[in-house]
Amino acid sequence: MKLAVVLLSTAITLAFTAQAADLTEVRRALMQGDCDTAVNSLNSAISAGDVDAMNQLAGMHLVGNCVKQDQAAATALYEKSAAAGSERAKKMLERAKG
Repeated sequence: MKLAVVLLSTAITLAFTAQAADLTEVRRALMQGDCDTAVNSLNSAISAGDVDAMNQLAGMHLVGNCVKQDQAAATALYEKSAAAGSERAKKMLERAKG
């Protein structure tokens, strides 16, 4: 039983570390103007359920940074992120509703 807990804990830690690395790569790519890498990295992280990546891409859609400015796409990403428990996404959706 203890081994199972340790293995699960290690797997969770590795998952969060991978997600953090993905967002670090995204920030680096954005600073260098490498939109393709940034968007691809975000989409990969989103596929893994990363709410921070969902929020980042939603914000990019709001302003049209590296992606087409698209309120509907931003809202859809914030809704997905909020449904996964993101407080930031919930706040953004509340602001949008006025």
